[in-house]
Amino acid sequence: MGKDTMHYINNIKSFLAVLVIIFHTNSAYGGEGGWYYIESSNNFISTSILTLLNAIFQSFFMGLFFFIAAYFSPGSYDNKGFYQFLKDRVPKLLIPALFYFFLLNPLCINLVGKENYFDSLGFYNMWFIVALLYFTLAYAITRKLFTLNVREYKFPSSKNILLFIIFMGFFNFITRLFFPTNRLYIHDFSLGYFPQYIILFLLGIIAYRNKWLN
Repeated sequence: MGKDTMHYINNIKSFLAVLVIIFHTNSAYGGEGGWYYIESSNNFISTSILTLLNAIFQSFFMGLFFFIAAYFSPGSYDNKGFYQFLKDRVPKLLIPALFYFFLLNPLCINLVGKENYFDSLGFYNMWFIVALLYFTLAYAITRKLFTLNVREYKFPSSKNILLFIIFMGFFNFITRLFFPTNRLYIHDFSLGYFPQYIILFLLGIIAYRNKWLN
């Protein structure tokens, strides 16, 4: 992958990182979403605008992070093989996640209010890294156990993209009947969003194989 390709993908990742910061800032000052420090507001207009922005961001930004992460996985696995691929990837994901779990999360919680250390342990905003670790392990194990045929897919047409949007919206709706997005489950996962994350991770792999981003 050439430097030009890396350049524009890095721009996208930087843009998404800015949206993450804005999202949590909005959450702190009245928008729906989670954060350590919450300054409650009774201003209906401001809270509605911040919540609307967060809803727009949440509709795509984390899913796109998973898409980009998956996009780089097939080439890395092809070059390194199963063991070296996991040897490189797992520490890069697991070490930051554990550092956040044992140190940063308790520190942030106790900067806002007092809480017992063991009660304050959690991945919270590192949920993405933990989920990506699981997705990476699942991908590597699948590649190890099965011979995957590389199938060619044309870049999706506008009609197919629209159909995908409708399908994704319906799938999300059904999932959230069972897993509301205002609840956190294992590893602080908000499972109501995960259908999008899983499907976009798979699409990232397909996009790499078919050079969609090129």
